[in-house]
Amino acid sequence: MLVIGTAGAKDIANGLGAPMLLLPEASFDESWSQGAELQDWRDRSRRGERHEVVLVLLDASQEAPQPIDDVVFDSWLEDCEAPFAEWFAALGVACQRCVDGGRVIAFVARPRPMESGGWSLAACVADGVETMVRSFGFTTTDRGVRVDLITLPLDDQPWIDVNVVRDRVAMVASSSIGSLVIHEGEH
Repeated sequence: MLVIGTAGAKDIANGLGAPMLLLPEASFDESWSQGAELQDWRDRSRRGERHEVVLVLLDASQEAPQPIDDVVFDSWLEDCEAPFAEWFAALGVACQRCVDGGRVIAFVARPRPMESGGWSLAACVADGVETMVRSFGFTTTDRGVRVDLITLPLDDQPWIDVNVVRDRVAMVASSSIGSLVIHEGEH
């Protein structure tokens, strides 16, 4: 097993006894000046040992509720555009580092639909990740790689821990269904 993630995933990787690829934090300004660093990481990280299961765990993109009409351009870049770029890089590397016939399992924080007021940026990121997961799942079918997504409620703190990851990995790994998207806390 390999974990690809941001700094918040280190404890989970350690708890699973899995090696970790640390994704650099993308913090883009209006000119996307740090995009080259993320691309360099992506190019370097595609090479290396392949794993049966590759987990992708990125920190939640939005730390506190904020009314949508109060969102300024800098917040949009930091809490939406930068996480999109991070997820795109991480999922692409995960698919490259997964063995043929293996599984990529992504975990993303998502606000509960009935409690999502003020969490529009986090919801936007989670929806974008779902689209990316489905796209990567389609493009890796020739290799038999399944790309799964598990969304966990953002308002549960912490929204993720090693026991949740271990349980969900076991649940998904036991499934004979192709790529899965599981939304937890949607009721």
